[in-house]
Amino acid sequence: WDFNTHTLTQVGLTALWLIMEFNDKVATLLLDGNDVGARADDSVGLGRAMVTAPALRKLSLSNNKLGDLKNEMRKFARGLSSNTTLTHLDVANNGLGPDGVKIICVALKSCISLKVLDISYNTPGRDAALAELFRVHQSLESVGVIEKEPQTRMERTFHLDARGKEAIGRALLASKTHQIRFVQCDVFSLTSKVTTLNWKTSSQSDAVMLAGVLRSNNVLTALHVGSG
Repeated sequence: WDFNTHTLTQVGLTALWLIMEFNDKVATLLLDGNDVGARADDSVGLGRAMVTAPALRKLSLSNNKLGDLKNEMRKFARGLSSNTTLTHLDVANNGLGPDGVKIICVALKSCISLKVLDISYNTPGRDAALAELFRVHQSLESVGVIEKEPQTRMERTFHLDARGKEAIGRALLASKTHQIRFVQCDVFSLTSKVTTLNWKTSSQSDAVMLAGVLRSNNVLTALHVGSG
């Protein structure tokens, strides 16, 4: 179901959560930019869908308001932690901040089928939960952690800085699962289709992140090192 173009009202979202309960047909649910998170009921509805909709494989929630749920988001997180079928999750640009990112990451540790995660543009700061998820998850293959240049005070305070990026890289290097092969960040983007990468940065943290993903990447065939 694709609601990206024709977005739902709050009444429509309430109806959707009811329809998704014990729904064994819907495999893809696209809800980008639908104000999901504007009401506490959204967390309950999402959480139930994670547990009672066994066909759901792809859930896209980018450009919503999950960060506004604050502690209510734990209801969604409990559903995520019990889910065994979801393979793709996009929660980019939801204003999660460090607390929200931590809640999501801790829950996803036991979301055992997840392969693709985009948690970009959420100002995660240096919270260890993000790196820890990448270190221990058994099936994750591709992660998005892109962050824009900080504009607001909150973004500057909780920007994914050099120490945060290096922590992610070292977590990838320390991982015993060797699953994460693709990473998209503010400096480089390695996907299943990228075979050549032009490297122009001199940042140690970026180099550690690249080293972490190259440990498992089996698609890249050329790395061009410039002035960096």
